[in-house]
Amino acid sequence: PERFSRSAMKRFNEQQLASASLKVAAMDIRQKEAVMDEIFKSQPNLLASVLVLPQMGNSLEHVEVLLNVLLVIHELVRASGKTLKQVSESEQDQYVSRFVAHLKSVGDLRSAKANRAIDAYVKAHPEKVLLAYAIGEMQKAGFTELQHDASKYLFISGIGLVNCVAYGKYL
Repeated sequence: PERFSRSAMKRFNEQQLASASLKVAAMDIRQKEAVMDEIFKSQPNLLASVLVLPQMGNSLEHVEVLLNVLLVIHELVRASGKTLKQVSESEQDQYVSRFVAHLKSVGDLRSAKANRAIDAYVKAHPEKVLLAYAIGEMQKAGFTELQHDASKYLFISGIGLVNCVAYGKYL
C-alpha cells in the first residue's frame, strides 16, 4: 500500500471532470463506439474488466453504467494531455485489491458500516473527485442495492477503473 500512495498524485479537478462528463453525454452511439475502439487499443484490460461482467451474471444495463464511467475517464485523461501507460492485468489486480482489502471486514455493501468504509476510502484517495463521481454513478444505478452474488463485481470493477487512473503510470 505504501508504494501506491507515493506514486499517486491528484491529476484531475471538478471542472475537468464536468467537462469530460458533458462531452460524453453529448456523444451519439457512433461517437461512443469510436471512443470504445480507442480504449480497446490503448487500455484493453480496462475495457475487458467491464465487458466480462455479463458473463458473471450482471445485466447489460448495469454494464452500460460502467462503460459510461470508462468513457468519462478516457475523455478526462485525454483532455489532460497525459497518457496513461497501458495497465496490465497484474497491475489492475493490485489496484482492485487495494479497495477489496479496505472493504474486507465490511461484508454487506448495503450496510451503514459499508457506507462509512467507502467514505473513508474516498477521503484517503488521491483522485477524490473522480472516485466520488464513479461511486455516485454506481449508486444512482443501484449497484449497492443489488441482491445477487455477482453484483459486488460491478462496484469493484468501477472502483478498479478509478484506481487504475489514480495509481497507474503515465508517459
